[in-house]
Amino acid sequence: MVLESAVIRPLELARDSPIAERLVDYWIQIVRGEYLEIPSLLLTRGQVQRFWGLDGSLCDRVLEALIKAGFLLRTPGGFVRAGQTVE
Repeated sequence: MVLESAVIRPLELARDSPIAERLVDYWIQIVRGEYLEIPSLLLTRGQVQRFWGLDGSLCDRVLEALIKAGFLLRTPGGFVRAGQTVE
C-alpha cells in the first residue's frame, strides 16, 4: 500500500519558504555525508535523484548548492563527483 498523499513534495512548497530551505539543508547534509563516506562516488543527476528518492527540483537545488560550495564537481560526462577538498 502506497501512501502518496503523506509525502511532502518539495515542488508544492514555495521555493524560498522556511520549510523548503530546511528540507534543502537537510538533504545537502545527507548527500554530503555519503560523498564523505564514499569519496569515489560518481553519479549522474538521475542516479542522485533515484538513490536518495528526491524529486527533480530538490535534487537540482541540493546538487547546485554543493557544486557552488566546491564540495562537488560536475564532470564533462555529466557525472557529479566529490571535489578535491574531500578527504
